[in-house]
Amino acid sequence: MLYLSLNPNLLIYVASRQIQEDEIVEDYGKLSVPFAVDRSFFYQKDALAMVTALFQSLPHYPSMSWEELALSLPPTLLTYTLSPEPIPQWIDRIRFGETYIEALSKKNYTLEKGYLTIWYDPKILDLFVQAAKNCGFVLQKITSGFINAINAINMIYDTKNYDKFSLLKWDSFYSELALFKKNILTGYLCFRINQSKLLPLNINGDIPENLSEILDTDNLTENLYKTLGPIFLYSHQVVDSDPLEPFKKFGFCEIINPWTGLRIDTKQRENFSELSSAERSLWTETAGFITRESL
Repeated sequence: MLYLSLNPNLLIYVASRQIQEDEIVEDYGKLSVPFAVDRSFFYQKDALAMVTALFQSLPHYPSMSWEELALSLPPTLLTYTLSPEPIPQWIDRIRFGETYIEALSKKNYTLEKGYLTIWYDPKILDLFVQAAKNCGFVLQKITSGFINAINAINMIYDTKNYDKFSLLKWDSFYSELALFKKNILTGYLCFRINQSKLLPLNINGDIPENLSEILDTDNLTENLYKTLGPIFLYSHQVVDSDPLEPFKKFGFCEIINPWTGLRIDTKQRENFSELSSAERSLWTETAGFITRESL
């Protein structure tokens, strides 16, 4: 199976094979994405051709021995809703200009308290399916990178014993924060940081009002822990410096190593050992996809 995690600037991939009862990672890497990963792009005439070309740029294509794909999507293509009651059916369409032209698909997760709903655009899903088909792949599953990142945490850490904790994706395009209390998702925020100001793009549930202050990387303090609890970090930035460096001085900020518990093929071990902790964290969403989807 080839696992892909799409982000506004990167396509992260992991190729693994089931050998007896073990999942063996045989290849992994990242590709630049040459188009805007937002909903409007997928309504352009050349969208299918460009997504097809991206899939064709995967290493070893067309002789790739993996025929099945699993794809996770970024918050630019999804909407999340946390609510105490099921979401009404009328909130199910995308507006472009003055008209509603595309109905959304919903996937509901029942939480111990309330519901998490993830909204997908069927037109975008169908385009990915067709692009994969154009390359000879079968797209088996499409889900949310956010859910896969939670899977990675659940695989590695015993979070059920935490009073509260947070998952933070620190990204130069769109960051994400998930808040948990007693292992229950209580808040979700997708945001950008612009001149030390936090600009919320999608906010649901119980989110602290002072996030701009406590997430100012020029002046991080212990208030991080008081507000967010233990923080599990990962990043999708590609920069010369380490984007997670400001958080490293705090013992309660843990950079996720998504490869924990996964077996790496011997041919890949040397390259894998040379990755920094921040570089390894790039695969948090993709590696969390390998096992199962849960919440």
